[in-house]
Amino acid sequence: MHGAMGQGPGTVAIACDGEGRRAVVAHRESVVRRLLASGLTPPTLAVLLPEWGPVVERVAAHRSRGADRA
Repeated sequence: MHGAMGQGPGTVAIACDGEGRRAVVAHRESVVRRLLASGLTPPTLAVLLPEWGPVVERVAAHRSRGADRA
């Protein structure tokens, strides 16, 4: 639901059930992976998507660990 009471514009309410929440997190991780692959940096994403900060940090950390193994 966009623009629900008490939320800012563009904010999406996350479903209360665990399955819905996992689907939203998986989608966000996929988007962040694609944005990082396109050349954006974690600090840039933190500015563009501040509410996604934990997702950006998790995906960036996972990518850097993978790069260390290669």
